[in-house]
Amino acid sequence: MVAAGVPVECGNHAESISDFALEFPQSLRDFNKENSLELNMRIGTNSGPLAGGVIGKWKFLYDPWGNCVNTAARMEGHGIVGEIQIIESTCDLIAHVFEIQDRGTIEKKRQWVHESLFPQRPKSGHLGMKRVGGCRSAATQVR
Repeated sequence: MVAAGVPVECGNHAESISDFALEFPQSLRDFNKENSLELNMRIGTNSGPLAGGVIGKWKFLYDPWGNCVNTAARMEGHGIVGEIQIIESTCDLIAHVFEIQDRGTIEKKRQWVHESLFPQRPKSGHLGMKRVGGCRSAATQVR
């Protein structure tokens, strides 16, 4: 789990998470090559409010939760290996910076339906992870 804009909100959380998510597959390929492994990943990203707190009695962890986190987990779970999957609300926050590819509608047990999209490379002029700026909350589920 990766989150941007917590505990302090920032205006470009979705861009920051998308930058991270788009660079992560190359890092994984490098890791696989260096360690003679064949690990794969799927990434689901969502933006919105979340709650979080420290949990644990002996080993303390900061654990975020809420609909934003649940939707990111669903996007990851229904994702395609090697792709970053987002829903339309996150697309609205990053479409000015990233090229977006439509995947179509995803439905899970008739409980929810989302239009699914894949962010692609940054549009020209976007500096990616080297960009400086503040960050609101976004959650990314990587598995």
